[in-house]
Amino acid sequence: MIIFEVVSPEYSDHDYFIKANIYQRFGVLEYNIVEQNGMITQYSLIDGSYRTPKVLDHKDIYVSSVFPELRIELKDIFEF
Repeated sequence: MIIFEVVSPEYSDHDYFIKANIYQRFGVLEYNIVEQNGMITQYSLIDGSYRTPKVLDHKDIYVSSVFPELRIELKDIFEF
């Protein structure tokens, strides 16, 4: 399972921590936090826990850690 969560500017680090813990506990393989400024933080579940996240910006290409054939050019989504 992959989750993309689009967050508001008011979303806090505390919210990130709580959500990541919940998704990790339920075995969500990939959790992506999508910010309105064009940043995506990608967490991948490895051996039951999320490791250091990968941070992408609007110029990068998103590649799913679960489905590597899923590739999205972020410039096509975010207009800057």
